[in-house]
Amino acid sequence: MREADIHLLLSAPDGLADLLSKFDSAETAGIIESLAGHLDVATQIDAIGFIDQLTVHCADDEGTERTSIRSLSRAVAALVARCMQFVDEEDAEIIIEFVSSAPLIYGFDLLCNVGPAHGLVRGSTAKKLGRAKRHIAYGKAIEHAIEVWRQRAKRVIESGYVMEEGDLFVFLDGLARLGAGATDADALAALGEFCSEVPGGFAHFLERARKC
Repeated sequence: MREADIHLLLSAPDGLADLLSKFDSAETAGIIESLAGHLDVATQIDAIGFIDQLTVHCADDEGTERTSIRSLSRAVAALVARCMQFVDEEDAEIIIEFVSSAPLIYGFDLLCNVGPAHGLVRGSTAKKLGRAKRHIAYGKAIEHAIEVWRQRAKRVIESGYVMEEGDLFVFLDGLARLGAGATDADALAALGEFCSEVPGGFAHFLERARKC
């Protein structure tokens, strides 16, 4: 992608979601990383429009192979976090819209990216907190987004939909770590419900555990 095209997308992102849909996940991740690399030198950035377009793309990305989605998810998370630096306080809730609409794995990677600077990811030591970049100045929006993510994760685990949605252990990790009051008990409670109430849940848990 030409540098002029990148700067045009950053300033006028309409159509970005359609553009990204033409590429596979590896190619899309490369485009996302190129866009992120130009944020600091761009003269004009429509951060709200850009995040809206990424939200649309990710929400339509349910069919992506689980083996390839993670690099794309991390690239998107890093770009959304960077874009949030250009979002005014009154628009900070756009992060909640992203977490509400995108597949859970995207929300997990974004919240793990932006949460540590606000002390909202369990296991973030003082040293890690000191290195963490405060991409979003509005901790309340992140707290709300984390609660939305946690409720969604509990539902897909306890309903059994996690067997189609994605990686059980990633979502359990999120329940154990995302949020100021997160504990292992949160993840264990969801896992217990999954294994005891969801048909095939225990067998799925054992299968996933063998692959870890």
